[in-house]
Amino acid sequence: TNLAAYLRILVSPILVLLMPLTVFFWASISRLHKSLAIVAIAGIMALTVASGQRKDIADLLITLPLVGLASHWANVTVFSRRTRVTLLIVVLAGSATFLGYFAYSHISRVGESTAFFAANPATGQLPDEDSAIVSVIPEDVQPGAFAFMNYVTTGYYGLSLSLEREWKPMYGVGHSMFLTRNAERFMQGASVEPRSLPVQISEKDGFRYPVLWCTAYPYFINDLGTYGVVVLMLALGALFATSWIDTIGRQEPIALAVFWLLAVLVFYLPATNRVLQDGEGVVSFYILVGMYLFMRRRVTA
Repeated sequence: TNLAAYLRILVSPILVLLMPLTVFFWASISRLHKSLAIVAIAGIMALTVASGQRKDIADLLITLPLVGLASHWANVTVFSRRTRVTLLIVVLAGSATFLGYFAYSHISRVGESTAFFAANPATGQLPDEDSAIVSVIPEDVQPGAFAFMNYVTTGYYGLSLSLEREWKPMYGVGHSMFLTRNAERFMQGASVEPRSLPVQISEKDGFRYPVLWCTAYPYFINDLGTYGVVVLMLALGALFATSWIDTIGRQEPIALAVFWLLAVLVFYLPATNRVLQDGEGVVSFYILVGMYLFMRRRVTA
């Protein structure tokens, strides 16, 4: 319901902390807390599968090894060699399971014949049957494999279309679909959403927004322009590095949360602006980053 969605937005900075803090401080939390955290994380994964989504599972697989590595290097949860091997096997098995689920859900979404046809949904291009990559992929795995390739490469085609469209500054609401649509709703008649580059290529080039991804960059260009995005990437890189340093050096929980969010954001840059597209992501990102910068300023002052 809408009420549940708004409640999740309000408490999103707390919800974001669940997975990274559980993994990072695993050795120092009680069995009860471990059990409750595992149940909660499993519940989130179950809701993701039930709603036909895949993003929460992918986020977990992306960040779990990074957070575990940070905890080990910070001497918070020191993993033995045997445990490291076991965790590696678990991550690899989880990744294989996710890819299988990805292929299954893709076929159920688009239909079996469309999935096996394997055309790129944006460009209409078919896989090159003479390609060395295609030849080594088993036939029954190909629909899922090609769909995954389309997900991580089609965004650059959307980016190229975006760079050919007119830039219309959106003054801080263009980098997030949540902010763009709410600005459109509150500023009736202002035509906020049509200014967005992803919306422009949807209307003029048939690159359907937000079904097809155009990388994260056009969303940032909406607010900052092309050259502004270069400066933004440098700033995000610096923030990513400092949050990693503070996570390992000072075991700072808020730094860990910021590192986790940035890890997801950076991983999805070739596809879309994953972290900041919905209300939960926007609220949790800006509150936690603001808290981190304020606390870091006090520490270094």
